[in-house]
Amino acid sequence: MFTDFSMRQLLACLNISVFNPEMDSALKKVERIEEKQEAETKSPFHTGIALTGMLSAAFLAFYGLRSVAFVAGVTLFLVCSLALRKVKSDGIRFLLKTYHLSGFFLLTEAMFEFSPLVMTVCLFFFFVFGLFSPTGQWQRSILSVLFFGGICFLCRDSVVWVLGAFSVLGTVLSIFPLKNVYGREAGFAFEVLPLFGLLVMDFLTVSGSISPLQDEKMLVFPFTANLLLLLSGLWRDMET
Repeated sequence: MFTDFSMRQLLACLNISVFNPEMDSALKKVERIEEKQEAETKSPFHTGIALTGMLSAAFLAFYGLRSVAFVAGVTLFLVCSLALRKVKSDGIRFLLKTYHLSGFFLLTEAMFEFSPLVMTVCLFFFFVFGLFSPTGQWQRSILSVLFFGGICFLCRDSVVWVLGAFSVLGTVLSIFPLKNVYGREAGFAFEVLPLFGLLVMDFLTVSGSISPLQDEKMLVFPFTANLLLLLSGLWRDMET
């Protein structure tokens, strides 16, 4: 039977004093994060079904407002951002987050039509900012997918190298977490998306839609790097 432990219980099991003054501020910070995550877990608006419904509704609103993407995107994004700072009700916040997400998608498309480079740079800053926030797992996942897609579009002439680089980056984020950096969702996305991309391109190649990739054999380098990183992580854990 598995039981969730608080940080204080975990430290007690490791025979580490929780009364050390140097640990007081760190423990208070962890407790605030744990309380917020526990409240989100108990909320019916943070279940997998609710989040799937939010994404579906956001995409429907996005599709219906694409003809006025920039105006609708700016309006929804700003209005919902301001309202989310004031509103406390979970139900209203869920509705606001849905339209906030729609506004973000609309702004992304509007910027993409204006300049794919500008869009990708903006997504990069949002993505990096999200890595330092202990909450917002779904936002990090969405930003990871959009940032991956933007880079692939910009570097489509050398997409194999891009897929390999993201694969290695995903392995690093998953196996070697950094302090105060929350990259688990990004690591998972960057590991899975390149494989999915290769599968789609192979399917299109077989169907004759695109020509065979000339530098596909170069993928041996990132996959070798992934293997070495995995072995390094396993060795580090065994030594620990």
